[in-house]
Amino acid sequence: MKSVSRSQSRRVTLQLQQHRAQADERIAGRCDIVGSMIGVKVTKGEVLPRPCITYLVREKVPWNELAPHERIPPRFQVSGTSILTDVLVWPFMRRQNLSQGTFIRDGFTQGTLTAFAESQFGLWGLSCAHCMLGPDRNANTSAEIQMFDRGAGTFEFAGTTTQTLHLTGGAKIGGSRGYIDCGLFSLSDQSLRSRGQAAKPMATVDLASLRHQRLVGVSVMGSDPNRTRFASVIGVDQYGITDYSDVVLMVDPPGTVHGDSGMLWLTSDGRAAAIHCEGESKDDGSGSLKTTAMSAQRAAEVLQISLRRA
Repeated sequence: MKSVSRSQSRRVTLQLQQHRAQADERIAGRCDIVGSMIGVKVTKGEVLPRPCITYLVREKVPWNELAPHERIPPRFQVSGTSILTDVLVWPFMRRQNLSQGTFIRDGFTQGTLTAFAESQFGLWGLSCAHCMLGPDRNANTSAEIQMFDRGAGTFEFAGTTTQTLHLTGGAKIGGSRGYIDCGLFSLSDQSLRSRGQAAKPMATVDLASLRHQRLVGVSVMGSDPNRTRFASVIGVDQYGITDYSDVVLMVDPPGTVHGDSGMLWLTSDGRAAAIHCEGESKDDGSGSLKTTAMSAQRAAEVLQISLRRA
């Protein structure tokens, strides 16, 4: 997929957003729709540079098997503007933390260190809140965070959570409806703190500029190239009956797996785009090719931090 400029993506996204409420109202009630997003056309797994409003369904039904009033038109007019549509099968999503693993853990689940974070109060580690809730799964209590020591082959104390924000989304929080799932922990481990102090500042990219971009998913530790992921942004500002997210990605095989929660998605020029949180709900252990993430810019705003990457 060829990327478009952020300015072009932002302009088209904002244009579609202006007409989205009217468009959604026109389409409501057709063909078991469970949500929508500002997206790009996806045909036979190929992401095309055609901006659209994507309607999410649990199951695609052949066009000729639908009654006329059930069909989602491929294009229609709203206030004199032509709106292109697409239909995407939307799976049930779940968070991709892990009960045991190799990065960070809170005594109950495990995820990935997203980045280092700097605020007026100091230097911190950043990851998904759902990886840092602790055994009591309570965002309002602190939890001890451990980090895997590859040399020793054991988990060592890294720090204690200082702030965790874990909201399901749906309201206009921070300019978007997507879930908020991020938190900070102290850097009590001296080697980890030293890496954070040496880390370089990292810019973020706004949500409206992400549609149709190619991203690379990495761990801040960068020690395992086999865990690098590549993905295309196929939607932003996704919302529906059961879930809300800032960013929707189509991930290259093998997809994301449990343990990837907290992974940082970067643009081609190294800007922080999103923090990986959820993938398709699967029982066979295979990777998730559709995933959702929280905007890294929103995480920085709600936590009042700037991001740093080693």
